[in-house]
Amino acid sequence: WGLFACFDDMSVCIFTAFCPLCSAASMKTAFDGSNCVMNCLCLLIPCMIVCWRGTIRTQYTIDGSFIGDCCTLFCCGSCALCQMARQVNIRKAPGASGM
Repeated sequence: WGLFACFDDMSVCIFTAFCPLCSAASMKTAFDGSNCVMNCLCLLIPCMIVCWRGTIRTQYTIDGSFIGDCCTLFCCGSCALCQMARQVNIRKAPGASGM
């Protein structure tokens, strides 16, 4: 689940490469069941994805910080979106332990 393990799940990688906003919105929907269209609209607020990353980190007890999230998304946005989507997909998979 490392930041640069983008190619471990090619479907997530390609989806994120061609439509990062759709990828982020669908990841949020998978995470909490929220409306995908509303999630797309929320992404018009610049720091919303940073908040989402923090929420995922908190829910899954992943080490990190707000500043780290900001830097990661600024420097490696696509890789960070892939990482977040993979975290959610793997932990929401049937039989996953949730941690």
